[in-house]
Amino acid sequence: MHWVPGNWNQPLLPPLRWLLGVFLLVFLFQACAEPPVSPEEVVRQYAGLLNQGQLEAAKAWCTPAGQAFLVALGEVMTSAEAAPDATPIIIRQIKCTTTDAVAQCQTTEYDGFEDYHTDYQLRLTAQGWRIDQPIAKGETTTTEEIVAPDS
Repeated sequence: MHWVPGNWNQPLLPPLRWLLGVFLLVFLFQACAEPPVSPEEVVRQYAGLLNQGQLEAAKAWCTPAGQAFLVALGEVMTSAEAAPDATPIIIRQIKCTTTDAVAQCQTTEYDGFEDYHTDYQLRLTAQGWRIDQPIAKGETTTTEEIVAPDS
């Protein structure tokens, strides 16, 4: 006997099977969806790509403001007289504080010589957490030593 819509004298088992099948399909699609990427993981991916000099790939982890920063960084890197430092960077720690749609993250990174801290600002977008324009603190600092030419 087949279930026919509108025939209430038949058992409800076939429509329940159909409903259960739809529910299982929806559940499986949700289970297969990628989990949201945390601010810490975005920072890890972004910093890793920057360390490898892959600025174009790093743009995928940025807001438009962050992408503009990478364009400017790329121009500085290509006009620099010295070759970029290829020393691998190790991220020892990432601490993020999140409020609504903004995350402030600070990393402790090791470049083979010393530990240093880098600040990142992220914004929650429709694509997930993305690196935004770097935080401006009003002064420029560097871990590089400037040596005056010999006279």
